[in-house]
Amino acid sequence: MTGPVVAPMALLGSGEFEPWASDGERLLLSLAAGDGSVAVLPLASAPEGETYADWAHKGLTHFEELGVPARVIEVKERGDAFKEELIAELERVSVIFFSGGNPAFLADAVTGTPLGQVLLATLDRGAALAGCSAGACLFGEASPESVTDRIEEDRWVPGMRILPGVWVVPHWDALGDRVREYFLSRIPTSGVTLGIDENTMLVRAPDRWVVFGDGSIFVRVASEERTLRAGADIPPDALLPSGYLLTEARRGSSSSRRFSIRFSDACISTVWERWHDSGR
Repeated sequence: MTGPVVAPMALLGSGEFEPWASDGERLLLSLAAGDGSVAVLPLASAPEGETYADWAHKGLTHFEELGVPARVIEVKERGDAFKEELIAELERVSVIFFSGGNPAFLADAVTGTPLGQVLLATLDRGAALAGCSAGACLFGEASPESVTDRIEEDRWVPGMRILPGVWVVPHWDALGDRVREYFLSRIPTSGVTLGIDENTMLVRAPDRWVVFGDGSIFVRVASEERTLRAGADIPPDALLPSGYLLTEARRGSSSSRRFSIRFSDACISTVWERWHDSGR
């Protein structure tokens, strides 16, 4: 069974559009195909009123300081995700960046829309996706209404599953033990729990995931748990759930390296054990 294309991606626990993230963002842009620009989508904060404009301004200012061209894509609700003129603005950008807000609102607004299809097409052409907090949740299995409190499963919205079998939990270090244990008890052991601390970023390169920032990432796969700090890296297939293998694939004439995911009887625990035994 063929799964999503694996291309450059960045997942942030919090702190988008701040100087600490610049090194990871530069790596992401260096890996991404496209015109070198960033599309900023503060969609997840649209229900918060003026906060939407604040995030839009902060994103534009941040990338201007980095010398990277950027523009805001004005998608504020699900209906906007069907507008052809907005979708066309994303066809050549190098990075599509979703900032934080309400994870469930964001997933409901994007999943199953032309905008959602553009995200998959973005990866397929070798460009990159980035998401902070709610934006990071969007790429995984599910997006709860809040990632800072206990939210019953009937209020979790399916994510894009660009990272199949992965439940992304941002603000990991800021959550109380009760909330962390709640999420760990609700996420299937057959899946992957990815906890990302605040002001921390995980960037996917062709041969590894790399940690940037001030905090750590927590990963639980097949009952194995690891915590990694900035500068650490993990194999590209270490965030795949049981039953998936990562295989390289090249498409068209693009020089960008991309991968596809296929289903097999091999278990991800084998990959995890190799990584564990390597002493990382």
